[in-house]
Amino acid sequence: MPRLTRKDLEWTIREAMKNMAPKMYRELTESGKLEEVVQTRADLIEENYEESSSQIKWEHLRKEWKDPLEQTRSLTMAYNNAWNEALQTGIEFDEEPPTEDQGEDEDPYPA
Repeated sequence: MPRLTRKDLEWTIREAMKNMAPKMYRELTESGKLEEVVQTRADLIEENYEESSSQIKWEHLRKEWKDPLEQTRSLTMAYNNAWNEALQTGIEFDEEPPTEDQGEDEDPYPA
């Protein structure tokens, strides 16, 4: 499976944020909240993947496969797609400025 180690996943999130949302990265670094946001996003990615992979496993166990190689290919592709989807969701960043209706105490960059 294409999963990253936790350390590599956290690095990927930091680098994606640094490149795609530099203002967010800078503000979170300066406020000391960067690691908290990175950890939360890494948890979310792993949780999404686990949910998807459980569903994939269930669906593949219910099918009757005539060719074990085809079953393996299908399962591998499904797991890879689930990981890619979970990862992409976790490294999407919206750097829009806070809206006027957002309270001052509200975090402009929630995890």
